[in-house]
Amino acid sequence: PVDRGPAPRSSRRLAVTRYRPVPGTDLSPRGQVCTWYLLLPRRRQQPVDHRLGLRTVRTAEQVQRLVDHLVRDKKPDVIHLSNALILGLARQIKKRINVKVVCSILNEDDWFDDMKEPYMSRAWEMIGREAVWVDSFITPSKYYKDLFIKKTGVNPGQIHIVPLGFDPDRNEISNKNHPASLGYFCRVNSHNGFDKLVDAFIDLKKRNLIPDLILHVCGGYTGDDKPFIAEQIRKIKAHGFKGSIRIYPE
Repeated sequence: PVDRGPAPRSSRRLAVTRYRPVPGTDLSPRGQVCTWYLLLPRRRQQPVDHRLGLRTVRTAEQVQRLVDHLVRDKKPDVIHLSNALILGLARQIKKRINVKVVCSILNEDDWFDDMKEPYMSRAWEMIGREAVWVDSFITPSKYYKDLFIKKTGVNPGQIHIVPLGFDPDRNEISNKNHPASLGYFCRVNSHNGFDKLVDAFIDLKKRNLIPDLILHVCGGYTGDDKPFIAEQIRKIKAHGFKGSIRIYPE
């Protein structure tokens, strides 16, 4: 194994490991499963024998299974990657399938900013290198387009701005009698102002300005965020509004 020093702190969504060669695989120019693996998400902590790089091998097998499935079944017109943390999939897909690959980008910086250097810079550089396998990136704001270009050096013409929203004339409300709701869909942490939203929600409920108001929450978080999240839930419970919040798995 190639030892690059201590592995950086990892989050629930972002798996980062040392560079480790895997014999018999061809998943990067240097014959190492590192280019894409740095950017693959994981859902739970798993025991790993770092001397053998077993997690890397398992993840490689999962990627190959995915690509085999796409090759075997009817080829899609477009493959959409939900975020740049899984950008390494584009290389494997494009090598075996002639298909357009589109990747949505937003808030990757939330996860990378938690890393220590030099790992944070390496992660952004790696995204920049793998971006050549993506036909188009989509982001909802000019701010994030500019940030992504600054961090990765991606060609500005490769990124398209598609503002968030929906057409009310084309989307009927299935249940017009549904209680009024506030929605939060983002990483749940103080940086994104979740505590400010909770304070505003509590104030609205106390003054009953919007009867039967419900708060819906969905988003990723790291172990460092858990005390903060627990404190926000405690505040809601302390004011007697436990029944007015819904938390969904990411």
